[in-house]
Amino acid sequence: NAVALLKLRSPVTGGCAGVACLPTPEETAKACASYDNCVISGWGFATEIITEDQLVQTLLLGQNRLSSRVACDFLSRRLGFQSGRPAGTTCQGPQTTVTDGCLGDEGGAILCNSNGRNWVVRAILPFNICVSGQYNMFVTDVAPYMTWIYNTMQQF
Repeated sequence: NAVALLKLRSPVTGGCAGVACLPTPEETAKACASYDNCVISGWGFATEIITEDQLVQTLLLGQNRLSSRVACDFLSRRLGFQSGRPAGTTCQGPQTTVTDGCLGDEGGAILCNSNGRNWVVRAILPFNICVSGQYNMFVTDVAPYMTWIYNTMQQF
């Protein structure tokens, strides 16, 4: 599901560096919470036509929204996707059909802002189909991995 942690030797600095929070235990427990103000980000290809000149030199962003876990469960059942839905995922919906991740964006964060101040890592981009006008319905939900994340951070 594209979940990994990296321990850096030193902090990332510069005008484009920032901090994204992890969800609190209270936020993680909210199965009915949905997020409308989200962004996906990645260094991957800008289109499904892959040529060397398609490699991006700047971080790309796209507006996105995440449904609640309850709504995603319902939608998956209604569309008959229960068996094809990867474990630990939730449903996303790009704000437009051209703002999904593409090849090379795997592992990129989906950050959501619900209080106007803090960006929170809510999901991770998994595999990408990168077909214009289509998008990955399922993204890796960070909530089921929080115990593993905290345990791993304490070990190192």
